[in-house]
Amino acid sequence: MFLVGGAGNGKSYLSARVVQDAGAERIEDNEKTDGYSQRSYNYATPSGRCLRVVNDATIPAERISKGDLIEDITFAIEGGNHLIACVNRGVLLGELREFSGREARGVNAVAHRITSLLFQAGTTQEPEVEGWSIHGERQLASDHDAYSLTSIDGMEFDVIVVYMDHLSLLEPLPIVDSAQTNNEARHIALVHEGGAGFDRRDAAFEKPLRELAEKFLEENGDDWPGGDLDPVRANASMLSNEEVVDAWCRSARSAEIIGGFNFSYRDLWGLAALALVGPIGTDGLDGIGAWVKRTKEDFQSASSSLERGRALVSLASLRTHVLLYGGLRAGVPIGAQFRRTVFAQNDAFDAIIASDPLLDFSSEKHELLASAMGQAHDGTGAVRLFLSIDDRLKSVWSPLEEALDKVVAELANPINSGHSELARDELLPWYSQYLRRFHGLVLGRSAFVDVISELQRCMRRGLRGEGLSRGVSDALLRVFLPPTQGSSGSLARLPLMRPRVTTPATGDAHVAVEVDPRDFKLDLSVFGGRMILRIHRPGSGDYAETPLDFHLMREALSRTDGLGFSDSLRFVEPRLERLRARLVSLETRAARQLGGNTVFVGTDGQVIRPG
Repeated sequence: MFLVGGAGNGKSYLSARVVQDAGAERIEDNEKTDGYSQRSYNYATPSGRCLRVVNDATIPAERISKGDLIEDITFAIEGGNHLIACVNRGVLLGELREFSGREARGVNAVAHRITSLLFQAGTTQEPEVEGWSIHGERQLASDHDAYSLTSIDGMEFDVIVVYMDHLSLLEPLPIVDSAQTNNEARHIALVHEGGAGFDRRDAAFEKPLRELAEKFLEENGDDWPGGDLDPVRANASMLSNEEVVDAWCRSARSAEIIGGFNFSYRDLWGLAALALVGPIGTDGLDGIGAWVKRTKEDFQSASSSLERGRALVSLASLRTHVLLYGGLRAGVPIGAQFRRTVFAQNDAFDAIIASDPLLDFSSEKHELLASAMGQAHDGTGAVRLFLSIDDRLKSVWSPLEEALDKVVAELANPINSGHSELARDELLPWYSQYLRRFHGLVLGRSAFVDVISELQRCMRRGLRGEGLSRGVSDALLRVFLPPTQGSSGSLARLPLMRPRVTTPATGDAHVAVEVDPRDFKLDLSVFGGRMILRIHRPGSGDYAETPLDFHLMREALSRTDGLGFSDSLRFVEPRLERLRARLVSLETRAARQLGGNTVFVGTDGQVIRPG
């Protein structure tokens, strides 16, 4: 068994579970570890065969030659033993590169072929090597592969490969019974499906997150530095709520889709800690508690609404939705204090920022929320209308939010002439953002809901072996081959002999290939968590391909809705350039002589067609 994935994907944890469930017992050896993990461990199994667990294939074995993983596989095959290996793709690449100049023989050649299969993640094109047969069927889900290995004398081995980084921990983990679901497509639980009252998704990380919050609540009891206004207490209470944890995982899954990668366990534990207590400095949790206590005392001793507002805004800066969606970067209004500390930023946090509900807010889509914000601006308080939007908002609305809404209403009230201008300029925009982020996190409604939902529906279709829907296919073709202004119908012109395959400026004479997007077809295939698009003319064996991801889908839907370009264009433009260049190559190769769909465009825009 090979567990393939990056750091923090849970390879060591899963291998330990397998060893435990198998009832294997550790065989002590004389290897000196100096307190550090070993590369491998040996176990005795109830069957009598030895089990070797390569816990970390990045640790070199104590031998002069390289190719340690291939040697581990060879050892297992020659001894007829079990092997569990935790490897990342860098190790696989290094192993293959090391053996690339050699001519492997015997069992060593078989081990080399298995390593190649791990890296390529597909069925073998050569079912035999050195008299051994290797057979397997690639799984539609692409989360695991299984091969049957048979030696010359008939001994059989099962080779199982699990791609740990193909699975999202923010999706429900599939229950696999190889006898019944050997080649079934995995189920994709839509992030945004059903609106209020939707069924829970039971994502893999829900239980660990909820248990973390519950334990934090239990350990602190009723003794909180901030009392009822303690933001960390409110965070722990929120994250121990099953519905909110479900929504938190939906929001984080949206961030994964936008970022284009799956979060590892390490990423998720980091985000969980940030959502619970905020960034932890050198003074640890005690430092956070002391800061919260001082701020609460400032609130209690405040002599004016403005001073109370400063204290409450300071406390609110440690709420989960503020911390996750940019609170570490954002300022706080009306002279409030923000607990500054050094923090380590990573790709997962950047993806969360990119899913900030503020990035996709409109009064048309969120009518009640916009009305609640309007009441806050009127000085009448937003709480009643805001909580009427969904019962889940009411269940996690804490005393801190209650006090904050009250003081915002006092400061925003036009009658309070001493503070109204300051409140409107600074406090009200901040509070509107606060409510929008609270709403988005608790209900699992991140930014770009429509784009993410459409992308997941495409994944569902791809896993079922179906093609794109007509609407999505047409929208993507308009991005790949945009209609040229002045051309008849929807024809697209791809210029020749230019550094870039983009529409030349008006008045710039050029030669171009003129194509009709309707003559092309888009095919969809799924590999792991990735979708690949191939564009080609029907009947042709040549094609151009590109990944289908959030940014490409957003750009396509944006143009369909008449919104023009989106800022996702900067992510997809280089790929579009390469794809169009490939199409130009295919078109010119298909028509080797000048003519056909080649046109000349003069400085006056007049199109000349040869012949």
